[in-house]
Amino acid sequence: MRHLSGIRLIIFDVDDTLVHARDNSFYSQYGVAVERVLADYFGLDPEQVKNVAAHYRALYGGAEQALFRADLADTLGYHGTPHSPNYQILHDRLAALDPTGSFYKQEETAMLIRALRSEDIRIIALTSSPTTLSRKILHESGYSLQDFDVIIGYEPDARPPKMISDGDIFHRIADAFGVPMQQMLAVGDKPRYDVLPAVAEGALGCYVGSDSVQDASTYYMYPALTDLLHDIITARRKTDET
Repeated sequence: MRHLSGIRLIIFDVDDTLVHARDNSFYSQYGVAVERVLADYFGLDPEQVKNVAAHYRALYGGAEQALFRADLADTLGYHGTPHSPNYQILHDRLAALDPTGSFYKQEETAMLIRALRSEDIRIIALTSSPTTLSRKILHESGYSLQDFDVIIGYEPDARPPKMISDGDIFHRIADAFGVPMQQMLAVGDKPRYDVLPAVAEGALGCYVGSDSVQDASTYYMYPALTDLLHDIITARRKTDET
């Protein structure tokens, strides 16, 4: 794998990578919000909501895909349900959540990200949560919005960016900042969504966590984000000295 010293841009996943909830009570509200929105938008009863949620989680990894695909009549025979995707209704429900007191402070990670920026490395936060909510969560976790060149998230007029198409969002970011894919690093706790799509397009990747994962030979693995950031800074400074 290419060395960390050549990195010019890092894309960080937010939830469970840059930020860590104190317990599961905050994120459990996501599932509740999705099921309530399914009931409201499609006019489903509780049993139908359970069936729809299970179906879309099994096929597409998330019940919210029922809203984004709007094909219940075709897939489950729920005739009369809306055929138009709706991105705003779930966005607005999630954006209204209050993260106050729900997250650990990440002082060391924030300090290291500022050190990376001082080394002229671009820092991007990429999330499938609403952008407005992620900004509040990052602030609650001890980051400044100035720690990031940009925060890219779920907006009310489109599906979350990581769901648009594999690899596309990473190319768009590389093009926007004029950085070759080979000098980009994608970091996250879920290789399938955070790392592998970028690696497939030529970027470096890093899984942060301790679980057993697939295709581990194609990307870096670190048990803690701070360890990765220390190594990038050290590699960059050694290169500058030569």
